[in-house]
Amino acid sequence: MVVVVCSIFIWLNWRVIDFVQQALQLDLERMQASPPLPPEHRLVTSHVVMALIGATVVQTGIGFIAITSYLFPKRAIG
Repeated sequence: MVVVVCSIFIWLNWRVIDFVQQALQLDLERMQASPPLPPEHRLVTSHVVMALIGATVVQTGIGFIAITSYLFPKRAIG
């Protein structure tokens, strides 16, 4: 279970990072083009970076909850 959750977590984050890298590469190409891309039309902005940081925090929290609930199950008292 832990291996599956960790594998999914790693794979999904790898895909997100790859997508952002491709979008950033496209932005760089369009900024160097003639005429250059205006800043308000860029794909990767500070809002995108903040959203990715927030999503990573949420994913990490959910991952820790899933792993600890698997490793330390609640026991019935009585």
